[in-house]
Amino acid sequence: MDQFERFDDEALWTPLRFVVQPGQANRVQFASTNDERMIQIQDSRFILNWRKQTDQGYPTYQKLLFEFVALFNKFAKFAPEAGLGIVEPNVWELTYVNHIPRGDLWNSVSDFSKIVPGLSAVNVSSSSILETMGADWRYMLPNERGRLYATVRHIRVVDKASEAMLIQLVARGGINPEKQQSLAEGLELGHEATARCFAALTSSAAQASWGKEG
Repeated sequence: MDQFERFDDEALWTPLRFVVQPGQANRVQFASTNDERMIQIQDSRFILNWRKQTDQGYPTYQKLLFEFVALFNKFAKFAPEAGLGIVEPNVWELTYVNHIPRGDLWNSVSDFSKIVPGLSAVNVSSSSILETMGADWRYMLPNERGRLYATVRHIRVVDKASEAMLIQLVARGGINPEKQQSLAEGLELGHEATARCFAALTSSAAQASWGKEG
């Protein structure tokens, strides 16, 4: 389903809606030989995913941006030649998904504040045991250029049958050439917003244990 950021008076209070559409959404996936990259092409989306498969570290934003632009340009050239029409992007989106396994900086949910200092448990009673907790933050980007969504969750990683702390950051905004709001400018804005948010959200001790990634 397409997602657009609204900035009218009711945008903050718009309820979550589920839309049922007939038929199946068209989606094609292409994975790289090492399974670290995946392109997803849907009815109205072109997505490049990076998936961690080794311990060699994370690719930089600039490296992934270069790959995305090259692949998107190839698709934009291919689409009209294949009779699919002209590709005109109207929304940009940047997502970071971080899974911190149990045993890596935390052992119980009450340890979450060691990673995200702003997330702390309420002391109900000495006999109460905290089972799970999470939080959501939402920010409007400057000049209504988009929004930043930050989520912290206690999750179960099904394929590994283990627990993890999820930190997810999503930046999204519109593209409007008439206002000089381009795809490249939006992605750069999203990268800056998510980087600043992650640095502010997580503790210096956690950042030191991870090292600095671009």
